[in-house]
Amino acid sequence: MSDVSCGDSTERFLTGNEYVSLAGVSAVTGALNGIGFVHSGFRGCIEVKGPENSSFLEPLIEVDGRGVSCDDVTGELLEFWVPRMQCLFDGLEVTHTIFAPVERRGLVCVLTARNTSEDAVRHVRFGFRAAWGRSGVTTRLSKPMFGSSFAYPSELDPQSPVFEFRGHVPLFALAFTPGFSVTTTTIDSGLDAETSVSGGAEALSHATRPLTVDMVSELDLNPGESIELPLYVGIASKEVSAIACAREMKMQGWDRLLSHLRSWLKSRRIDCEDDALANALNTSSFACYFGTQAITLDTEEYVLTSSRYSKNDTCGTYLDSDAMLWALPAVLQIDPFQARKLLVCALTCQLANVGAGCRFIDGVLLEPGLGLDRLCAPVIALQQYVLATDDLSILYDRRIQTGINTIQGVLAAQRHPQIPLFETLLTPSGDFARQSYLCYSNAIVWQALLALADMYRRIHDPDRSQEALVLAQDVRAAHRQHFTTSGPFGEMFAFSTDLDGNVELGDDPRGSIELLADIGICSDSDAAYSNTLLWLQSEHNPQQSLRAYEIGTLSGESGSLPSISLINDLRTRDKSKALAFLAQSAGGSSGGYRLKHSAPCPSLYTRPSASMAGWFAYALRCALGVRTPADRRRKLHPSTMDALYHPPPTVNFDSRKSRL
Repeated sequence: MSDVSCGDSTERFLTGNEYVSLAGVSAVTGALNGIGFVHSGFRGCIEVKGPENSSFLEPLIEVDGRGVSCDDVTGELLEFWVPRMQCLFDGLEVTHTIFAPVERRGLVCVLTARNTSEDAVRHVRFGFRAAWGRSGVTTRLSKPMFGSSFAYPSELDPQSPVFEFRGHVPLFALAFTPGFSVTTTTIDSGLDAETSVSGGAEALSHATRPLTVDMVSELDLNPGESIELPLYVGIASKEVSAIACAREMKMQGWDRLLSHLRSWLKSRRIDCEDDALANALNTSSFACYFGTQAITLDTEEYVLTSSRYSKNDTCGTYLDSDAMLWALPAVLQIDPFQARKLLVCALTCQLANVGAGCRFIDGVLLEPGLGLDRLCAPVIALQQYVLATDDLSILYDRRIQTGINTIQGVLAAQRHPQIPLFETLLTPSGDFARQSYLCYSNAIVWQALLALADMYRRIHDPDRSQEALVLAQDVRAAHRQHFTTSGPFGEMFAFSTDLDGNVELGDDPRGSIELLADIGICSDSDAAYSNTLLWLQSEHNPQQSLRAYEIGTLSGESGSLPSISLINDLRTRDKSKALAFLAQSAGGSSGGYRLKHSAPCPSLYTRPSASMAGWFAYALRCALGVRTPADRRRKLHPSTMDALYHPPPTVNFDSRKSRL
């Protein structure tokens, strides 16, 4: 059979839900590179892929004995998240839609065709091909998985082929349940002869060549007639569960699942008058939402990660700064209840090693070394949540109080014996700090102390509130005294100091001194801050070339993001320049930015992460000054600060309806 002949394309869409990540849907062929999910037992992200230089799941289309050539394909994202590809071939209009319904362990592919000719009958062979070539697990580094791979028709549903990966026992399975009448289904190991499902094939072991499953329907399309071929893919740790997940989606129906998903996405969309910027804003927002949170396949635990996309260097890991300073603000502006879950996870599951360089998704230490900004990040995020929602119930949660007390204890251990400044081992980028006291990191400490003072005031603990406020005032004074120095343009802020009179000029884009005014420790009009901005943009800055506005790709192949320096500028008085660049760069793009990959700073992770997508979405939304979905849904009510009971936000359980 001939399949869709469209050539290779580097433009790919990103989609997924809390269970699966689909980082590589071709905007030209509609083919899917692989399916990813998070596994707590392996402490990382598993990805099931196709053979080398080939797709994992792709549509098969043949019209009157000829393969479809997609020279004129249009790709778009429905509601900024659902990929849909359309093409017209010799009077046949073909559409392919891929989506992962929320709260479903799996995905749905829908292939539709309509005969647009007035008198010609078209003989079509339609269907899907799944080709399993490789599996890998990623926690910072991607490693191949060794075991036995099988493809076979399920005993529970002979029309549903199954891929299963086994060690000593089955570890995960994918079930392909067609929602259409299948004419032929074949399973090929590449070693044995093709086997028909109707013939009762036994499992075929994957040795050196990929396993391939074809599900095809053959029929005649009359003029004006159309056909729909949905394929439901269930994913679980066992075959029985994978089949059941696919069956449940089939019972719901792809049209209802898609309609519900679009409504869900629309309710979380951020409206913006500029279409290009709205596209950049919302695609980044959803990339963060689904790319930093996950429900594990094996234990159904809620976990956080910097990125679920295997080509990203932080895939399968947790960093406090990524989750709390970058991802949480983006999630908070579209779904406050979900933001609360981020906070609870950070202050419970991830508490034991809070502030450490990098952890596994279950909180176990991955890379030791304390970063001061990472230690303070949950405190700042907690106050941001409280200010946005007026939800004081979280401050009375014993788990949250334990977490805040733990952070304060660790923070106290970093304080200089005489000077109210705090040391760190790691810079915000995770590099070794040559001098112990960083300007940005101590500004974050000041911000966290003010947050503590405000939150203690809200729960009527004046003593601890005053204590935090006094220390914050001392930190601010010491910050001004020890981090300002003479520069080529006058007094400016230094990057770091040893508190013995030695300072270092420089910057770290992941925790830039450019953000001091945004943090609030100085004003936009502060002379030292203005001189610092001049220095950052001058030839005196050895990293000045890295501040160039460039666009980098998210996960290496789908979606795209600007450089960190550009995102930082969105949070400063230079935001108009950054917005102008973004508007020009985003114009004419159908699914996000599609420009060149930026050359990253050597000390930074080599590709933008899903959490960085959240930082961009939040910074862009603030720079545009547009309202958030959370603002639109927020009820107008008087302050409940003096009330004894503070209920948490209400939850919408519409997605749990037995019938959507």
